[in-house]
Amino acid sequence: MAVATQAVSAFKQLFTQMIEAGGDAKGLSKAVSGNQIKVQVKESTPHFLVSDGYFFVPAYFTAEAVAQFRTRSPNISIEALAGKIIQIQKWNLEMRRVDSN
Repeated sequence: MAVATQAVSAFKQLFTQMIEAGGDAKGLSKAVSGNQIKVQVKESTPHFLVSDGYFFVPAYFTAEAVAQFRTRSPNISIEALAGKIIQIQKWNLEMRRVDSN
């Protein structure tokens, strides 16, 4: 099941703008930085792997996010999200600059 509601890759837009901004999240457009991202959970163990319908990206959830999920959905385990569509409402992007030489 792919996430077909997005006309273009949310991840591609995000990564492209982040690279163009030199890794500074302040350089992201509000359309990208304030946007919620709807993704499909491809894998939930041992690590989360999510897809925007075009690209797969590893995802890491904070203790706060896990606690909120457990409060809102006490009868569903996080591992049961594999194959489901979730909406990420608050996120951070971590990138590391490396020398390709």
